[in-house]
Amino acid sequence: FYGRGSTINNATWTLEVEVQFYLLMPLVAGVLWLKPLVRRGLLVAAIVFFSLNGDWLPPEHKRTILRFAQYFLAGILLADLRTSDALRGSPTWTGDVPGLLAILACPLVGWLHHHHTTVTAMPWLLGMICYSALQGRSSARLLSWGAIPLIGGMCYSLYLYHGKTLAVLVHGFLARRDWFGFFTGDVL
Repeated sequence: FYGRGSTINNATWTLEVEVQFYLLMPLVAGVLWLKPLVRRGLLVAAIVFFSLNGDWLPPEHKRTILRFAQYFLAGILLADLRTSDALRGSPTWTGDVPGLLAILACPLVGWLHHHHTTVTAMPWLLGMICYSALQGRSSARLLSWGAIPLIGGMCYSLYLYHGKTLAVLVHGFLARRDWFGFFTGDVL
């Protein structure tokens, strides 16, 4: 909102986007009162619209909800489908297929480096992964296994500290070592 990151921890800009979402959620929730076909159509249209924000969003608003709304809306669409009869029932092996395809497609989409393809596809690919987490038998087992739920619960805290941790490691510890004789090798 203020056009610059935090001077304490630059990763906290995501908190600002999250608060913007929470402030707007009562307005967005109004669509949930509409008939299922209408609300889902509106959510799909909004996801596509916000996915194309590179065409209409001024650069100074790149760290606002306008840049990331498609991800929140994809989550709302998935939650709507999950709480309706559309995604009820026990996980199946076939429920794993969309997530597996999306995981395979993500690097390809990133490799294309075509802005429209990447930003338009990514909310759908992430939605497919989340779908498989809910509806896929293997995905459900994997995501509930051992420390994975614990790490998932800590992921935002880890995200907040990753930049500082890497800076200390790379500039403090690794920069003083000459293991391979070239920076990339030493860092890896």
